[in-house]
Amino acid sequence: MNATFARFRPIVLLVSFFAIAAAIIFKSVTVPVGAEGGSAAIIVELRDDPAAIYKAKAQKIGATVSAEQVQNYRDGLRTKQDQFLAALSSSGVNFTVISRDIKNYDGSTAATVQLRYTLVYNGVALKVSPSVIGAIKNMSQVKSVHADSKLFPSLHYRVDYIHAPQVYGNYQELSPFDNQHEGYEGQGMYVSIIDTGVDWTHPMFGGDPTPPRLGVAPPTPAATNTNQKVVYYLPLTDIAVNDGFGHGTHVASTVAGYLAQAPGPDGLPNTSDDIRLHGVAPQAKLLSYKVCSDIFSTIATVTAFQQTGEGGAVGPTARAPAGSSGGAPASGPPLPASVIRITVNPLTRIVTARLL
Repeated sequence: MNATFARFRPIVLLVSFFAIAAAIIFKSVTVPVGAEGGSAAIIVELRDDPAAIYKAKAQKIGATVSAEQVQNYRDGLRTKQDQFLAALSSSGVNFTVISRDIKNYDGSTAATVQLRYTLVYNGVALKVSPSVIGAIKNMSQVKSVHADSKLFPSLHYRVDYIHAPQVYGNYQELSPFDNQHEGYEGQGMYVSIIDTGVDWTHPMFGGDPTPPRLGVAPPTPAATNTNQKVVYYLPLTDIAVNDGFGHGTHVASTVAGYLAQAPGPDGLPNTSDDIRLHGVAPQAKLLSYKVCSDIFSTIATVTAFQQTGEGGAVGPTARAPAGSSGGAPASGPPLPASVIRITVNPLTRIVTARLL
């Protein structure tokens, strides 16, 4: 296992570095979510460690933590969240736990998911009156209160910028038909795209029209016999369309798109100046988490990170998630693009980067 991971380490690092490089180089815009109709969307962070940190701390001192122990710990966090919500109600605070309707491909509701976090984060997404936020911050169970923010996606890329081809094999496997099995172009890897969705029928993903497995569907053989490139899809927005905006498809093709041709300077396809394009890890599989149409929500994004870290019955566990968004204050210029926070999830080895 260690040898296999070491073999794929260059691709994991490059995909992670791509997310960091995009955050450093390319500007994006953030607009904090204001109060709408007299209410505000917030994430209440509670004091206990999330399960990923609980497991990492235990392992640091030499303890072994089973999956059952992790689940029991998460159940305990949810019980404490219930107690917090009961205390909030008893104090006279009116609130709504924010939820998302997960849409089927025909637009009907497949399931409703409450936005409560226990794995990578310990908190609850609420809609409250802005006037009670101060009181919530003062409750003994509360570590912090964070406003939901809307992040406008912005991305431009070049694979060569991060020197990805330098770690490919002697035979660069860039198309769906390459099978040299050298294993340096993303083979065996899963990457989560936390963005506007992914158009799985796009030619850069092989043109397979078969939909991916819907995230709330059980992993039965019928459910997993899906798209061969985009293997998993969880829409956390009100619109189930795969990618009505196009940004997530752009990011996904940057991460794992197969070899394609784009018109060159003459603007005409299939001529001698066409430009060869492909993703950083063209043999990797993609998991699509749709957290926005044209505006990101931090609440939906945290949900996507928790889902991508769970793996197992929920879906394949990704080595690295990718997306592109940035932060800016309510007024004034955007934050410096060089100020980023790099996070390593100790439970899944997921590496992420975001603007502070």
